[in-house]
Amino acid sequence: MENNFENQGFSYSGLPIDDLKYLAQQGDPAAQHKLAKCYEKGRGVEKRISKAIYWYTQAAQQGFAKAQNSLGVCYIKGKGIKESRTNAVVLFAKAAEQGLLCAQCNLGECYMKGIGTKKDLVKAIEWYTKAAEQGDARAQNNLALCIKELEGK
Repeated sequence: MENNFENQGFSYSGLPIDDLKYLAQQGDPAAQHKLAKCYEKGRGVEKRISKAIYWYTQAAQQGFAKAQNSLGVCYIKGKGIKESRTNAVVLFAKAAEQGLLCAQCNLGECYMKGIGTKKDLVKAIEWYTKAAEQGDARAQNNLALCIKELEGK
C-alpha cells in the first residue's frame, strides 16, 4: 500500500493539514511551528525548507520558544537559510530564557565550544545546570565536562 499523506487525510497533532495551515495563517504560533515542522520533514506537504523557515520565523517573532530553537538550529546548520551562528545563539537564548530544555542544552553547547559567541564555561555551566536539573542526560554529561575543564585551569 502506497503512503500518500495527501490521500490519507494527513493530520499533525490531530489536526488535518488544511486546518493547521488555516490556524498558522491566522497567526497561531503553535500551529505555525507545527506547520514549519511539516514543511521541514515533508509530512503531509511537499518538503520545502523555505516554507519551513518562513513559518519558524513567524512563530519565533511572536516569542514561541520551540520555533526560536528550531530556527536557531536552522541558522547554526545553514539549513534553508544563510548560516549565522550569532543569530542561532540569540534565538537559543530567547528560548532558553523561557525554560525550553533543548534550547538550554543548545545554548550551553554554544558557550562550551565558543560557537557563535566567545567560549564561556561559567555560562555553559549555568545553562547545562538548568537542563540537567530537568533530568537531561546530555546536559548532565556536558555539565561534568565543563566543570572538569574549568577545574583543570
